[in-house]
This record gives sequence, C-alpha cells and structure tokens, in this order.
Amino acid sequence: MKEEQKITGKAESEKSGTGNVPAHFPEDSHAPEPETSNQQPVTSNQQTETGNQQPASTNPRLTDTVGQEPSTNQTSEIKDMEVHKHPHHITHKKKLGEYLLEFLMLFLAVFLGFIAENIREHYVEHERMKQYAGLLLADLERDTAWFNAEKKHWEDRQPDFDTLISLLVQPVPSPDERILKKLLYINYVSDAKLNVATYNQMKTSGSLRYVNDRQLIEALEDYYEIQLPHAVESSQSTMAFFNTYIRTFFIDHLRNQDINSDTSANRKPLIIGRTASTDQRLSNIIEMDRTLLYIANDFYDSAGKKAVDLIELLKKEYHID
Repeated sequence: MKEEQKITGKAESEKSGTGNVPAHFPEDSHAPEPETSNQQPVTSNQQTETGNQQPASTNPRLTDTVGQEPSTNQTSEIKDMEVHKHPHHITHKKKLGEYLLEFLMLFLAVFLGFIAENIREHYVEHERMKQYAGLLLADLERDTAWFNAEKKHWEDRQPDFDTLISLLVQPVPSPDERILKKLLYINYVSDAKLNVATYNQMKTSGSLRYVNDRQLIEALEDYYEIQLPHAVESSQSTMAFFNTYIRTFFIDHLRNQDINSDTSANRKPLIIGRTASTDQRLSNIIEMDRTLLYIANDFYDSAGKKAVDLIELLKKEYHID
C-alpha cells in the first residue's frame, strides 16, 4: 500500500514539473533530508557588502504590516500635522496684502510698458520729423534762391522804369528806337514758383504734431500760411496785368521783327500808330506795372527773410549742418 502511494505521488509531481525538486515530508520519518552540501559559507567580503547595505526604512509607519492598526501616538501625531495650502490653490484664502501686492505688480508692469512705448514712439516721431526737416530745408533753399534772383532782377530794372516813363511824357517825343529799347529791357514776368509740397504733405498727414518746438511751429505757419500766399498772389497779379495790358500793347503797336533780336539788328524799330495819346497810355501801363512789381517784390523780400529764419530754426532744432 505504501508503495502505491509513493508511485502516485511521483507521477503527480512529474506532471506539475516539480519532480526534480526534492521534498521533505515530516510525517515520513524515513524520508531523506534536503541536501545542503552545495551551499557555500558566507565569506567576510559578503558580510562586508551586506553590512554596507542600509535598511530600507526605519520609519515605524512604513514597517507596519498591512491591516495593522496605527498606534495611539501615531494617530495623535497625524492629527497634529499642519496642512500647508499652495497660494494658488482653489481653497486658499488670500490676505489683503497679497491682493495689494498683485495689484501693485500689475500696475507697475502696465505703467512701465506705457513708458517704454512712449519713449519708442517719441524716438520714431523725432526721426521722422528729422527727415521732413531735411525736405523742408531743400524747399526753403530753393525758395530763397528764387527770392534773391527776383530781387536782383527788380533792382537792376527799376531805374529804367523811371527813364521810360520820362521819355513817354516829355513834350518832345523821343525816337521810337530809344523807347522800344527801354520797353523791351524792362519787360519781364514775375512768376513765383515756390515749393510747398513738403509742408502740404505734413499738414494733410498730421505730421506737424511731430514738431515739439512752439517757436518752430509758429515760424512754419507764418511762412507757409501767410508769407507765401501773399507772395504768390502778388506774382499772379503781375502776370494777369502783363497779359491784359502789356502783351496787348505789343500786339497792337509793335512789329515782330523789331522784338526778335535776331532780325532787329539791321532794322529801324518802329512803333505802329504812335501818337501822344498812345504814349500817355503806354506810360500809364508802365507805371501800373512798376507798382505791381514793387508790391510783389516787397512780399518776396519779406518771405525771403522768413525763409532764412526758418532755415536756422530747423538746423538748430534737428542738428542739421
């Protein structure tokens, strides 16, 4: 009977894959003890290595077995622990000082950003106005050159106006050649071609706000809004008078070959239909033309002085050589 039980147990151990593992049956006093001859004794090196290993934890809370009730000291210790909540936790209640600090930081950030933006905008506006100042200087220099040329033109011819008027009204008529020579010399048209494009562009685009100097603003407005309009209006008046009266007189009483310098060299100039009445009419026309040119040049001189002052202000304000 015992032999059958041994055979059955051996078969079951072979099926379960544990047949090769020796088993010890305490109830069987004749069963052999497990072999321990292959176990090596622990050497001193192994003991040293084992001694260097630290215990996993000495916290009594971690060494408690699963399901073990915590001790009374541990429970009171857990109850006495302080709970620290993060400032941004949803249940954290902020103090008034924290609100004030956050408001102050936000205010400073916005304020400093506003200051930085103003500084950047001021720099950009200053550079843009410096470009406009360069364009204004170029326009003003061309205007002053025209004013100076017109002034010289007028000063050179002004004495001949008086001479021609005297020749026309004297009791003894002067030769046609002498009258025609003076008449052609003083004959000129004052057409003011002044430069206002840059100022008009600044005005329409609102760029005049870039000018911070009040004196410069007043000088710009005085020159472009007052001086130049008067000068242009006077110039247009002289042109209108010339086209209406002087050109008409030339067409009615002068010959084209006498006016043209290429064909008048070998000819005797002639004033067609000349009488005392035509001389008086021509004298009146020349006197009115001289008056209009005098008024126009007075405006030119005033505008030219303002242009020079404005050039100095622009160079000083924007450090332009």
